[in-house]
Amino acid sequence: GTYIVVSERAAPGNDNGLQGPGLFRVFHYNNSNWQQVGATIYGESEKNSFFGQTVEITNNGTRVLVGASSYDIYDNDGNIITNNVGKIYTYEYNNSSNSWIQYGESIVGDSQELYLGGKDTGFSKEDGNTFAHGVRQEGITNTLDYCARVYQYNGANWQKTHEIPYEDGLSG
Repeated sequence: GTYIVVSERAAPGNDNGLQGPGLFRVFHYNNSNWQQVGATIYGESEKNSFFGQTVEITNNGTRVLVGASSYDIYDNDGNIITNNVGKIYTYEYNNSSNSWIQYGESIVGDSQELYLGGKDTGFSKEDGNTFAHGVRQEGITNTLDYCARVYQYNGANWQKTHEIPYEDGLSG
């Protein structure tokens, strides 16, 4: 294709820290060279969420899925209450503003050490209206009754449409 998305899951942010929130960039090939489309998008300010661990792009280069596998949930005092749940973001390119805008709410993992958005994602390449994610739990077995979820974008938010159960003999 003529569009690619690249990421750096621990790239320094605007604060020039040694390990930062991660980032993604989209490039388009114009028959002679690659040109960046829109600005670089950085992950949320907390460090080490691995924003950009997974990236996927639609065929026409207008929508991107980004995973942050080590995203943590914090309390109001800034203490981690659930770690490595992971988070999936979706972005859409806006031609008039030459910028990437998040579409739909982010999907946050629902259990500790889930690492949502780490590796096992699928994104509809035609329109970016469907995605799926598998689950990966480190050191935790038999805690989830599903191995994957499928989401459909309804024009405003992501709706979970399917949960795929584990087969007999498989565990989280």
